[in-house]
Amino acid sequence: MTPDQRFRRTYRVVLLAVLIGFVLIGGLIGAFGTRKARVEGVAERWVTAVSDITRKGVGTDARKRIAAHGDVELVGNLVDLSVNHHKKSAFTALEVGKADLVMLDVARVPLKVEYREAVEGSTGRRVLTLQRSDGIWRVIGVDAADPALRVPSDGGPAVTRAPLGLYAGTLLLGVVITLAAGALIRATTGPTFRELPAT
Repeated sequence: MTPDQRFRRTYRVVLLAVLIGFVLIGGLIGAFGTRKARVEGVAERWVTAVSDITRKGVGTDARKRIAAHGDVELVGNLVDLSVNHHKKSAFTALEVGKADLVMLDVARVPLKVEYREAVEGSTGRRVLTLQRSDGIWRVIGVDAADPALRVPSDGGPAVTRAPLGLYAGTLLLGVVITLAAGALIRATTGPTFRELPAT
């Protein structure tokens, strides 16, 4: 078998192995993954939509997103629509913290926002109350800040942390890919310097 034929054969085998790998990864994600949104993610999407309600050209879409994740009537608890936001988003920054599960289907999420236009008497810290119905979380309340609930930038816990097994699996995958790449290079090239016959 010529080196060119050997390369083509190895290339096809590797390509097939990569495709099989993608199928297996997709199967694992489908089997062990979840489509249910985290309560913190729902809270963040709702607040983002509230912030967008003052933006030019996206107000209608923002209202739809607000309604999809919570109560539209609560917008006034976060944003004063009478203030001129210069057709930009109401918040220049927003951050949610780790949810506190009050009951099985009720959670409180700390929130910190920075207003584009400061309003006297308003504070950028709140607590969102969310309720789960039929597996779907929705914002049902915007309350005053609670010192016991803090966002990560204020010293609160991280929203999510990757498990140790994920780091170990990533490291192992890196080693496997490195070994496979080395084997592929050896299989598709000629003999190394040490393997050349002595002259």
